[in-house]
Amino acid sequence: MLADLLFESYIVTSVIALVFNFLPFAFIYTFVGYRYPLTVLLCVASAYFLHRGFRTSSYFCLSVGGIAAGLCLASSTIGKQYILALAICAIVYAGFHWRSLKVSGPWISVLTVGFGFVVAATPIICYIIFNREHYTSL
Repeated sequence: MLADLLFESYIVTSVIALVFNFLPFAFIYTFVGYRYPLTVLLCVASAYFLHRGFRTSSYFCLSVGGIAAGLCLASSTIGKQYILALAICAIVYAGFHWRSLKVSGPWISVLTVGFGFVVAATPIICYIIFNREHYTSL
């Protein structure tokens, strides 16, 4: 779906779907319930819904993208790296488009994504806060 959204071509989407369908890791991880393949699903879903939400100004897609990004925080290291890359891209985008960001329109979209992220990341943040003694060393 992300390839179709980005390239808008049935041929490119079909080729990517066929290649992805026969990758061995995609086939193996279909039947395994580890958190690592789930992380990839959440990252791709977040990227898809964020791209679609900002493109069409859909608050539903933006909130789902934020929720998927928030769930990436509780997953493996890849999810944390995705959130870091998402934050760096947002800062770089804001640096290059500073003049157009002074309008109040885009900030509502960013707040929608941020709210979805905070709602989804609240359980892991509460776990970290209430179990600090396991993560600090003397």
